[in-house]
Amino acid sequence: MNTHKNHLKDYRIKQKLTPAQLGELAGVSRQTIFLIEENLYSPSVRLAAKFADIFNTTIDSLFTHTLEEEK
Repeated sequence: MNTHKNHLKDYRIKQKLTPAQLGELAGVSRQTIFLIEENLYSPSVRLAAKFADIFNTTIDSLFTHTLEEEK
């Protein structure tokens, strides 16, 4: 089973950005921001890198992906 977790919302709130503001900075819609924050959409590597640049952090700090064994 794949597990995705992201901290995009935490970073966005810490920087006092709305989803619309972050979307504008990243070149995507606010709906895309919501989908990513709710783990309903995985961003491309290019978009993930853009978020990392916006927040002056690494992609690994924003997004994690783990494989868990099925029981």
